[in-house]
Amino acid sequence: ADYKLAPRDQVVFEMFNEVDLQTTQRLSSQGEMTLPLIGTVPLAGKSLREAEQFVRQLYIDGGYYVDPQVILSVAEYNLRFVQVLGQVNRPSSIEMPIEQDTMGLVEAITQAGGFTRVARTDSVQVRRRRPDGTDQQFTVDVREFLNRGSSRGEEFQLQPGDVVFVRERLI
Repeated sequence: ADYKLAPRDQVVFEMFNEVDLQTTQRLSSQGEMTLPLIGTVPLAGKSLREAEQFVRQLYIDGGYYVDPQVILSVAEYNLRFVQVLGQVNRPSSIEMPIEQDTMGLVEAITQAGGFTRVARTDSVQVRRRRPDGTDQQFTVDVREFLNRGSSRGEEFQLQPGDVVFVRERLI
């Protein structure tokens, strides 16, 4: 699948034969970019081609150009991380691949060195910040997922900014 633009990506806007309109901006936290003549436009969630067609149509609908050739490119991707803390061998920030919107919980734990011998694998905590600023908590039984095999169920998917905490097992 094509990369979808995300908030804080740095995007270059160009229009063929219109050098004065070129601009490079970081998308806002809402995924918007301010473009010459047409103002603020939402681009997050669109592929580059979809965003180009969307912006092109705005210039046509606004009566600014008849057949504009809009070119968008990503100058710098916003880095996206999940934090894996607690009873893992290398607690750390794990960078999410640019081409993925989510990352499997087991993959993140594996990149953090796997569980320690005293990890409580049946009660892994995940904290996610909602767009409204409130936190959402999940408790995931990773042991059960691993025991039944990935073919029998969906792995819990982490989103950028999630914090994973693996508690210690009480012995």
